[in-house]
Amino acid sequence: MANKKTDSPHANLSIIKEDLEVLKDDMVEDGTKLFQDIKEQSMLATKDVQRKTRQQIAELRSQIAELESAAEDSLHSGLGKLERHVKSRPTESVALAFAAGIVASLFLSRRH
Repeated sequence: MANKKTDSPHANLSIIKEDLEVLKDDMVEDGTKLFQDIKEQSMLATKDVQRKTRQQIAELRSQIAELESAAEDSLHSGLGKLERHVKSRPTESVALAFAAGIVASLFLSRRH
């Protein structure tokens, strides 16, 4: 606020109006700066979230690939064991397959 000493109320009113105008301009400028700061911070936060999301997606893809590889290894191992069992006991394996076919046939014929 201005520090002028005047005797006229009109002069004091003019000084107050000028001070209010300066205050208004300062508030508009501060508001604009605040808006820009918020906008910049929001953009930085968004970029950070995007970076973290991409990183998590990459980690999940890696984990999926590892699980897929482990499942494939387990499947190959199981098939190898089954093949060795069938080769070591062919008669038993054929009888078991025949029995499984009969059971499956019974279940399927009851559905209709």
